[in-house]
Amino acid sequence: MSLIYSLLVVFIIFLGLFLNYREKLFIFLKNTRPIQIIYHLGLLLLGIGLGIEFTKINWDWDFFNIIALLNIIIAVILAWITSIIVNDIFDQKIDSISNKTRPLILGKFSEKEYISIGLITFFFSILFSAIVNPKVSLLLIAYQALAWVYSAQPLRLKTIPILATAISALASILIFITGFILVTPTQDISQLSHRILWLLFISLTLSLPIKDLKDIAGDKKNGIKTIPVIFGEYWGKIIIGINIFISYILSVIFLNEIKLSLWAILFGGISFWLINTPKKYKKITDRNLILWIMTILAVYIIIAYFIIF
Repeated sequence: MSLIYSLLVVFIIFLGLFLNYREKLFIFLKNTRPIQIIYHLGLLLLGIGLGIEFTKINWDWDFFNIIALLNIIIAVILAWITSIIVNDIFDQKIDSISNKTRPLILGKFSEKEYISIGLITFFFSILFSAIVNPKVSLLLIAYQALAWVYSAQPLRLKTIPILATAISALASILIFITGFILVTPTQDISQLSHRILWLLFISLTLSLPIKDLKDIAGDKKNGIKTIPVIFGEYWGKIIIGINIFISYILSVIFLNEIKLSLWAILFGGISFWLINTPKKYKKITDRNLILWIMTILAVYIIIAYFIIF
């Protein structure tokens, strides 16, 4: 029953916020970076899918399992929102240049209010996940720890090239593992090939600098050494495009599936072109580029699934 009650609590809280703080609620929700939410849920579902495939478990989409999955989805979204709040608090100087519509920059929330919201989202993220599986709650705590050292002082590791994206890659892998152990009978990754974990880590470390393209001006002024800042926008895009192309090629190697070769070259090439597309194509911008790249990747994953399995 606690699984059902947790969803009811979410509904009541959301309804209360909608009725009493509608303007602030919409501003806050707009700041949750929907593309990143899709990215996190994609990692979660990928983990679930591979967990079912590798363990050959007869997963039943019954009422209990659906409710449990909804709780985990909410927990993951809240974990991401908590990381956003931490990042926004420590990135105010950067956001005042590159992201002027952030709630703190607009003055719609005080920093004290933001911290309070962050503590609440963190608490409910851990609570909702613990109700379903305590191991998942530990993974989300680890996720928050990585988000903290990435964004917050005194470490603020986002200022260190390569290490910053490696930390983001590790955080992403934790969400993937969350999905995997959620459906496996042993509730661990003993049946998950290390090749897949290494592929994810290396590919994400190479590819995640794409998220820095929209923040070049703010990062440059505040000493954040991202690839686009170090090499400039033109060469930065070329390097990121090459890195993503390499990631596709690595999938052929790590998955040991030669039939993926042509598909990897095709989708890697399309991704390179999208990143380096002339600015006259106004539908593709630095802010929605990740969505384009994720869409291409999703198609590739579907093709890879049918080829491998």
